[in-house]
Amino acid sequence: MRYLMCEIFEFFAAAKTKQEKIACLRKYGKADLQSVLRAAFHPRIKFLVDHWPKYKPLPGGKLNRGVPGNSIGAEMKRIYLFEDRNPKTPKNFTQAQRENLLIQILESIEAEEAVIFMNMLLKNLKVPGLDAELVSEAFPGLLD
Repeated sequence: MRYLMCEIFEFFAAAKTKQEKIACLRKYGKADLQSVLRAAFHPRIKFLVDHWPKYKPLPGGKLNRGVPGNSIGAEMKRIYLFEDRNPKTPKNFTQAQRENLLIQILESIEAEEAVIFMNMLLKNLKVPGLDAELVSEAFPGLLD
């Protein structure tokens, strides 16, 4: 079963000990989660986003669970467009285009997922107990 990022972070928050938290990250630490953690905690990754844009969250805030829809994992392939000095970003890609793309992404994913996506770009996931040290312990080399 594929879990949303917000569900994985709920499982993580429910884990009581450091070892349980690490086990949770490893259990659900497929490519999508590792990409989010790397983006949020890697010290050399900087994003050209410093505030929440005005956008309209999904009506009701949720997609129907089990129904295919957009996800953070699907959007990670375009995260380079928000990175400072990423060589894959077209030279003529403007900040206005970047903000419009961000709004499109935020409006296409569940409200809880949108919060995680924005917090990732702002380099503060706001998940209690989740920090760079724990991520490095769970996934050695991810933040090197």
